[in-house]
Amino acid sequence: LKANQNKNKFEIQKAVLNYQKNILISDYVSLSTTMELYKELVPLSKTRFTKKKNYLRLLNLTNSMYHKHEPLFLIDGLLVTDFNQLLALDINEINTLYIEYTPMNRGLLSQYGRFASFGILNVRTNSYNYIPQGTVMYSWKGYEVIANQN
Repeated sequence: LKANQNKNKFEIQKAVLNYQKNILISDYVSLSTTMELYKELVPLSKTRFTKKKNYLRLLNLTNSMYHKHEPLFLIDGLLVTDFNQLLALDINEINTLYIEYTPMNRGLLSQYGRFASFGILNVRTNSYNYIPQGTVMYSWKGYEVIANQN
C-alpha cells in the first residue's frame, strides 16, 4: 500500500512539473484589451499594471511561489524585451497563448538558455508573422529579438 501511495505521489508531482497550457483565444468570451486577456486567461500567473511598470510572473511549480523575474516573452517565436510589447498587440491579432511553467523539464533551457528559467509565454498571432509598429528586429546572441526603436 505504501509503495502505491509513493508511486501516486510521484505521478502527481511529475504531472504538476510537466504542466503547460495552450490557450486558443477563440475558445473564450471576447475580451476588450490585451491587459484583460493576460489577467483573465493566463492561469497560475500574477499580473501587475502600474503607471511605471507592467509585469507578469508565472508560478514556479517546484516550490509553489511566483518567480521573482518575468518569463521569457515571445511573439510568434521571436524574443521580445518586455511585457509592454505583449500589451501593445492588437487583441484581435492574438490567436493562441502557449505557456510553459517549467521549461527545464522539456529541454527548452537548451533552446532558449537561462532566459527561460522563469517560464515561457509565447503569443502566436493570426498571421504568425507579426512585428509590432515602432520596433526593430535584430540578432542578439543567436536569437532574433524585437526591441523598441530608440
